[in-house]
Formats: sequence, structure tokens, C-alpha cells
Amino acid sequence: GLVPHIVYVDASAMEPLGTEEVAAAAYSLAENGFVILEPADAEGPSLVDRALCQRCEGAAVEQCELLLRQVGQRAGINVFEKRFYFAEICHRVDGGLRYDMRCDVPGAAACWQDLQAEVERLARPVI
Repeated sequence: GLVPHIVYVDASAMEPLGTEEVAAAAYSLAENGFVILEPADAEGPSLVDRALCQRCEGAAVEQCELLLRQVGQRAGINVFEKRFYFAEICHRVDGGLRYDMRCDVPGAAACWQDLQAEVERLARPVI
């Protein structure tokens, strides 16, 4: 079975991961292949700034819509029905509603670099 895979951390602290949290998270990562970091106080601050996540969400939707328009026009296909594979975006299942899209492409919104820095601040001590 799974070892505990959720590690609760103090999101209000400058360094939310203390020695015990890092050890528990690293153990879950080694044993389970993943770990979930959650704020100890569900009503308190989030681990990653919510406004930053909302900016990235908006940027992702905008970028996805742009890429889908470009693929449809340039490849001459219905991007909602046909599979396609490009470096920036792909659709692996005919008629599926899931698209894989890169967010680190040149010209991407600056919020992605900010989000990466926030995530690395939490992940680096664990990995």
C-alpha cells in the first residue's frame, strides 16, 4: 500500500517546509513516486499565490485558444475532432477534450516563470 502521501505544511511561514516535512515528503516521493504538499490550515494562505495561479490559468486558456486557431488554419483540420502533434501543442485522441500544451515556449506569459520559481521553492528541498 501507499505510505502517507500528503504532507501538511505551514503556508504562512517564510520557509514552509521544515526538516520533518522535507523528510516526510522525500519518503513519499521515494516510496510512492509522488507527494502532495497541502497547507496545514485549509482556511489560511495557499502554498502558491492564488492570484499568480489565476494569471497562469488565464494565460494558458489564451495560449491554448491561439494555438488551436493556428493549427486549425495552418493544418486545415478540425482541432476538436482530429489528432495532431506539434511541439507546442498536441491532441492525442480523436474527439477527445484534452490537449497537451507547453507553457515554456518563447513568448510565453511571464507568469509561468514566476510560478516555476514558486514551485521550485517548495520542491527543491524535497528532491
